[in-house]
Amino acid sequence: MKKYFWTILSAATLIGMAAQPAFADSTSTATNAPALSPIEDSLNQLISAKEDVTLSPSARTYAEVTARESILEGVLGLSISEVSSTQSKLNSLPNFAKGSKELALQNKYLGQLATFSAFYKKEYKLLINIEDNSDPYSESTNSALKNLAQDIEKYRENYYDQQISDMMNFYLVYYSQSIISTASAQLAKVAQNINQLEAANLISQGQFDQQLKEVNSLLSSASDLTAAAKGMILNPQAASALNTSSTPAALLTQSLSDVKQVYNIFLDIGNQLKSELGS
Repeated sequence: MKKYFWTILSAATLIGMAAQPAFADSTSTATNAPALSPIEDSLNQLISAKEDVTLSPSARTYAEVTARESILEGVLGLSISEVSSTQSKLNSLPNFAKGSKELALQNKYLGQLATFSAFYKKEYKLLINIEDNSDPYSESTNSALKNLAQDIEKYRENYYDQQISDMMNFYLVYYSQSIISTASAQLAKVAQNINQLEAANLISQGQFDQQLKEVNSLLSSASDLTAAAKGMILNPQAASALNTSSTPAALLTQSLSDVKQVYNIFLDIGNQLKSELGS
């Protein structure tokens, strides 16, 4: 057994590492959850202030004003951060060919992000001006904050939300391609290690054939889904003519899910090897 120590160690280590990918870019909602907590707390404070019949009119106004200020600070802070994060993601993409649709779309999105950033920073300055120069016990201050919130909400609904979603889909095409490539390389190494263990009669012949076949199928599916999403993003007119209800977001979500399943299989293989080899 000693002569096969490094083969066993290599297999167990490789497969263990392969089972630990980072899918942070596909789970932005989850990563933003802690940041939303203060906003939710302020929203609850606003609701409580509006419903608290024991408060005097001026005390209720003050409570509403302070809660609205906190909500707007949180929303604008998160929005500015989201714009900056999206800019970083788009700037991290491969160097697209001059004159390509990819480069044109990337430049278009970066221009839109600059506009979004300017809007949110302008709204933040307006908020600071209200906070610094208005009476927190005044209903006119409360109304000014309501109007500011409505302006931001309308901007998000009419311009921001759909555009930022389109940008993330564009980015996720290349993120998905990258992790598919990484998983494919991991598969080759895992298969090589399994072949070495089979040749050394340390595991049964063909023991992992079905799992490796499933990995191949999942990676093929993920690649096809990503390619379809890319085609829809780069050629929206052609995509709209297709008789399908699929969207780039849905295709990319399934693609990332397929790759996640791949790493779950790698983990299962690694656990089986550790159990059998005692490593």
